[in-house]
Amino acid sequence: MKAVVKTDSKGRIAIPKTIREKAEIKPGDLVEISLEEVKTLEEIIKKHVEDREISQSEIDEINDIDGDGFVQVKLTSGALTEEEIGGNPLIPDKAKKEALEQGILYIESIFQTIGKLDEKCKGKLPPEALEAVACIANLSTEHRNQKPSSNSLRIYSAMASTQTISKN
Repeated sequence: MKAVVKTDSKGRIAIPKTIREKAEIKPGDLVEISLEEVKTLEEIIKKHVEDREISQSEIDEINDIDGDGFVQVKLTSGALTEEEIGGNPLIPDKAKKEALEQGILYIESIFQTIGKLDEKCKGKLPPEALEAVACIANLSTEHRNQKPSSNSLRIYSAMASTQTISKN
């Protein structure tokens, strides 16, 4: 039996209810697509929806679903993927982005601890969290590479508030 692919009024592919119910999407599915698979997927979509061309902006939007600048599939050199930074493809990783902009490398131990801010805040960081990231960036590389403990965020938050108070 061959499946029929139809589009709705907005040009989206209409997926039959039975397929949707059986589909099982895991968190890593979006990250594990290779560049070859993207090209194959594009060809399949074009074959089924011949009257509609997929634009580069649509591909870019799909590749960076949450709009944080970390892509699912590396299409250009220098781009960081959600997988490389340990990010969530569906939640903006603002704390991690700020950490990278402040000079913290994604291979440093503290980077994953900073990522917990994104998880806790669901991508909506308060100004205090961004200030804490800036204060952490001012720590030495040695301190940032120490193995994080369960109290790391509390310790770094305390250090951040101490530095903020001393600035005033």
